[in-house]
Amino acid sequence: MADTATAHRRSRSTPVLEADNVLKLYNDDDPSKEVVRAVEHASFRIERNEFVSLLGPSGCGKTTLLHIFAGLTNQTEGRVLYQGEPIERPSTDRAVVFQHFNLFPWRTTLSNVAFGLEMTGHPKADRKERAAKYIEMVGLKGFEESYPRELSGGMQQRVGLARALAVDPTVLLMDEPFGALDAQTRQVMQTELLRIWEQDRKTILFVTHDIEEALLLSDRILVMGNDPSNVRREVDVPFDRPRYGHDIEEQAEFIRLRRDIWNTMQNEPRNKTA
Repeated sequence: MADTATAHRRSRSTPVLEADNVLKLYNDDDPSKEVVRAVEHASFRIERNEFVSLLGPSGCGKTTLLHIFAGLTNQTEGRVLYQGEPIERPSTDRAVVFQHFNLFPWRTTLSNVAFGLEMTGHPKADRKERAAKYIEMVGLKGFEESYPRELSGGMQQRVGLARALAVDPTVLLMDEPFGALDAQTRQVMQTELLRIWEQDRKTILFVTHDIEEALLLSDRILVMGNDPSNVRREVDVPFDRPRYGHDIEEQAEFIRLRRDIWNTMQNEPRNKTA
């Protein structure tokens, strides 16, 4: 649980992201269908430069919350804020990295990474320079002219990450970005994300159902549950950074926290839609 001093420190500043009593219903305007309560009165804050994971089973509303923060869908009730202002639409201030790569198959790596810059009117030379910078940052230097079909799954996800970083967002919203990767590639991408995050400390909201992934990456974990779908528990992750290369998964405290969070999640009712 977050301690009192940490909670007090957070309360004194305007958070980068805030959910205040958020309710999200589906089918509430169609009497012929059962109303789905995707998120039920969720409240939490995310401070600047924090890496926060929304952790929970399928169907608990974590992806719905991320989409609301992205401006891709609207809440039914409550407030969702970015730097104290209501979120009403997508913005390059809040870039999204999806589980499925969503690359344009007819564009090269360079062109895919530069896409957001192109849409926001950056000059061609600037687009190329900035795209090349982030391609190198994610370890794809030399693959600028490759097409998605010529890249592995892990490499395609690196392109997606570089595309999000290239627009220089304040917040990265990451929706199970490594969920479609094999175990070894997933581990490599987790390490790469930690390395990249250490460089500029973007504020990150990271959706996952994997306890170990959340513990490895996060400063704080918001554990979500079903029925109702909201935040059940907040866990401050105690491990020092940088974490890559330190085998924290073998530490006794990591094992204890993993078991403790697992027990919390096991005590949740199963979502019938999961």
